[in-house]
Amino acid sequence: CRSAGVPCIAIVGGMDESACGLEDCGVKAIYPSVIDCCSREEAIRHAERNFRFAVDRVLATLKIGLKASCGETVSKRDVTYEGDNDE
Repeated sequence: CRSAGVPCIAIVGGMDESACGLEDCGVKAIYPSVIDCCSREEAIRHAERNFRFAVDRVLATLKIGLKASCGETVSKRDVTYEGDNDE
C-alpha cells in the first residue's frame, strides 16, 4: 500500500498494540472483526457474522467521511447497523 501510495484499511481477526506497526506498511486504519472476549472456537464459529459487522463499521466510517467532506451532516441512522435479516 505504502509503496503504491494507496491508503489501506485492514480488517483483522483480533489485534493488540503491535498492530499499530502496520502503519509503517501504509495501513491507515485497522478494524478488528472479533469484538468480544471469546474462545478461538467461538471466534471461528461466528467469523462470518463478525466480519460483516467489521465491514459495516468500515462502510459507516467511510460514509461519515464522505458526508463530512461534502459538508453534510450525518444522522445516527446513517451509521447504525440494523442487523441481519437472515439470522
